[in-house]
Formats: sequence, C-alpha cells, structure tokens
Amino acid sequence: MSVNECGTGPVNDSDTATHRQEPFENFFRREYRSVLAIATALTRKRTDAEELTMEAFESALRLWDRNDLRNPSAWVRTVVSNKAVSRYRRAVTEAKALVQIAASGDKQSTIDTDSIEVWTAVRRLPARQAQAIVLFHVAGYSRLEIANLLGVGEETVKTHLDRGRARLAKALEVPE
Repeated sequence: MSVNECGTGPVNDSDTATHRQEPFENFFRREYRSVLAIATALTRKRTDAEELTMEAFESALRLWDRNDLRNPSAWVRTVVSNKAVSRYRRAVTEAKALVQIAASGDKQSTIDTDSIEVWTAVRRLPARQAQAIVLFHVAGYSRLEIANLLGVGEETVKTHLDRGRARLAKALEVPE
C-alpha cells in the first residue's frame, strides 16, 4: 500500500496497476455520473456542475498516459471539489466588489460608458480582465483598491489591466 495522490489515504497498489491498464474512456464512462453528482451537490447548478466535471476529467486526461495518478477516482473527485470551492469563493468576492461599486456611485468615468461597441468588447474579455477594466476605468478605483476588492495582488491587477486593454484595443481596432 502507498499514499494516494490526493493525500487522502492509502491506495492499494492494485489500484495503480488497474489504472495503468485501463483506457481513459472506460474510466470516464465509469466515473462520470458520480463525479457529476458531487459537482451538482456542491454548485447546485447543473450547467456549472457539468463544466467543472469536464474540467476535472480534462485535467486527468492530461496526466493519464504518464501514469501520474495513483488513484484517479479520488484525484478527479478532489479536483472537482476544489474547483467548486474556488468558483464559490470567486463568486463571493465578485459580489462584494459589485456591492462596493454600487455604494460608490460618485467615481469618475474615464471611458465612454455609453458605447455599445465598448461594452460588447468588455463582455468578451475574460472575467478578471473585464472586472479590472470596469473597476479602474469606470468606477475609478486604484490598482491597490481593485486588488483588495478582488482578493488578488496588485501586480495581478496590473497584468489583468494590461491584457484587457490590449485585447480591447485589438477588438476595437485602436492602434496601440
């Protein structure tokens, strides 16, 4: 017996041997429903649960041929649980940020907030980039304030702003 990949307990060496011989497709078919049930219980939304489940299995597939998973069943369940917790924490952080934005309606806007084209482009950005752009350019927050609102480092905010601006410039065909 050895300790499994997730650190959740012992794993029979026969489990490892089974994994080495089993095609990923068989593992996926056998485990999908139970992993989806866990994700659904944690997220309470079927579409979110399906997305998290597929992300967990995609991660397992990347490691599958290298035989890096001692107990793939436990590993994929741990991944889906961690992803659900992360998604919940992110949602709470975003909700707090929105409440603070709404409470401070006197901040100065530095971009054309009436432009449908701008908002369409902002909505197409990855979520964190869009949040950083809106908080900085519309709500008027500093990078440090945004970092505190989103629960990330100031350098991370700077990166999101830089990448978001670059994507917006490209999408709106503005020379950089």
